[in-house]
Amino acid sequence: MKKIVIYLTSIIRLILLFIHSLIVTIIGLPVWYLLGKNIKFGQGVSYIWANGALLLLNIRISYIGEKPKDGGIVMANHQGYLDIFTLMAQGRYSIIAKEEIGKWPVIGRAAKMIRMILVNRRSAASMIKVMKTLEWELSQGNNIILFPEGKTHQGPLTAPFKRGSFKVATDLGVPINPVAIIYHDPKDAWTGSATFVPHFLTQMGKWKTKITVVFAEPVSSNELDSLMKKTKESIDTMLTSQSLA
Repeated sequence: MKKIVIYLTSIIRLILLFIHSLIVTIIGLPVWYLLGKNIKFGQGVSYIWANGALLLLNIRISYIGEKPKDGGIVMANHQGYLDIFTLMAQGRYSIIAKEEIGKWPVIGRAAKMIRMILVNRRSAASMIKVMKTLEWELSQGNNIILFPEGKTHQGPLTAPFKRGSFKVATDLGVPINPVAIIYHDPKDAWTGSATFVPHFLTQMGKWKTKITVVFAEPVSSNELDSLMKKTKESIDTMLTSQSLA
């Protein structure tokens, strides 16, 4: 009986999330085009979409530290799809994400409007294109969210970081805002070979999901390896130092 309730709750939430995404897309896309594909409007749509998703999924977030100010890059550990909702609900950001998201129903169609920069990390051409896009976004004063691990990873510490985005940060002299996303229940993370729907059906049947988001002081350096080291140490420290209730 309990499993049936869990699956029914998950299915209802999945349907509601789909409807919410569809409504945001149907209303947002025409306005976005009428405004000449305005970046700030697209980021505003992503903010509304992400906060609506958190409400529908009953994601309860606790915050520690001061949220990043405008400008620069937000870098966080990456454990699952909820990370995207969690970070995009903090403000008006563009986000770098896996190109698979572009294949999701409805969400994929809206990805361009809400400033998702999709990347195939197995393609050198895709990586080069994304780095150029990232450089342009930052030069325009836009805010960027990215996951320097490059893939989901569940563990006490972060996986090794990718270098590309750090090079852009040092070249432009842009600060990095380290953020740690901590799931109170490790089973809520979505890593490894798990696929979206099976994980969603088991995890989203819970009444609520608790997440703590920890913001550290911005870090900067004109030396790439030093910037990577500082950022990783900052996130790892936050991941291991928080006591969750």
